[in-house]
Amino acid sequence: MAQMLGEFYDLREVYAINTIGYEGTEKLNQVKVFNIPKLSECKTVLIVDDIVDSGDTLIEVLKVLEAKYPKIKFLTASLFYKARAKIKPTWYVKEPKGWIEFFWAVDLNS
Repeated sequence: MAQMLGEFYDLREVYAINTIGYEGTEKLNQVKVFNIPKLSECKTVLIVDDIVDSGDTLIEVLKVLEAKYPKIKFLTASLFYKARAKIKPTWYVKEPKGWIEFFWAVDLNS
């Protein structure tokens, strides 16, 4: 989704931040955030995710980024947002009711 938005708005800087919050369908106790890009020259950053389910991942990403870059304004966008989440993204497309199987999350080894 971030790549698509980057192309649509002709943004040349699109980065990936890695997070691990699930092992399969099992939620981990703590979200791991790594591969933080250098953003010190930015004024505003849009964080894009496929889904805000519990909100734990987005909360942790914001916590890490805001601690590292306190002068940057962070906005958020997601394809899917579940109303029970602890945080609501700035923008979202749909509110799903159940579990979503993303085709890119399929185990290709099976």
